[in-house]
Amino acid sequence: MIPTVYHHFGQRVGFLVEAMTKNKDMSLDVYHNQLVLMGQKDPAVFFLKLFDNRSNLRTVRLVDDTAWQIKWLEKLLGPTENMYSQARAIIAVDRPNLLPLFDQIHEENTMEALGLYQSLRTPRFCFAH
Repeated sequence: MIPTVYHHFGQRVGFLVEAMTKNKDMSLDVYHNQLVLMGQKDPAVFFLKLFDNRSNLRTVRLVDDTAWQIKWLEKLLGPTENMYSQARAIIAVDRPNLLPLFDQIHEENTMEALGLYQSLRTPRFCFAH
């Protein structure tokens, strides 16, 4: 699939798709390393990942499976932070003018994910009349 993307859409889009693609055999740590390594070549990878997570958060809100939602949010809020701190360090050196935007988007994603996570983990009470 990825060679086809390179062929039809060019080097930049092919590179970004390759960077964002997580194979089903790939662990989360390996995927995060892939994002960091490819983000060193093009920091757009980090922004694309931020916006991908933003979109995923909106989708998670629509899913009617609390256990799945909690699992997804724990994955987003857990080991992902190490990858984002590495991404931030790279952007601070390579594109310092983009650092405030990166921080803002990451903060908004984290706050939205934490809010949703807390609301899902809070017991809901039903009172009979």
